[in-house]
Amino acid sequence: MRSVGLVTALYLMLYSYNFERFANVKKVASYCGLAPFEYSLGASIKSKKVHPMDNKLLKKNLHMCAISSIKNNTEIKVYYD
Repeated sequence: MRSVGLVTALYLMLYSYNFERFANVKKVASYCGLAPFEYSLGASIKSKKVHPMDNKLLKKNLHMCAISSIKNNTEIKVYYD
């Protein structure tokens, strides 16, 4: 992707130990704080939250990549709209 820069790519490689730390994409998304999970108490679902131990720096960088993609890539902008 054009919107993922060198810094974000290096952060991903660093924190994932060259993509060997996690078994699948779901675990990577959870670690980055991109995949919310349901917080429930008994039978009622209270809300969806991200884990408090997520990597906030990596989440911020990936969020900025998404914003850049929406602004600069017409296909992603159409999908976003």
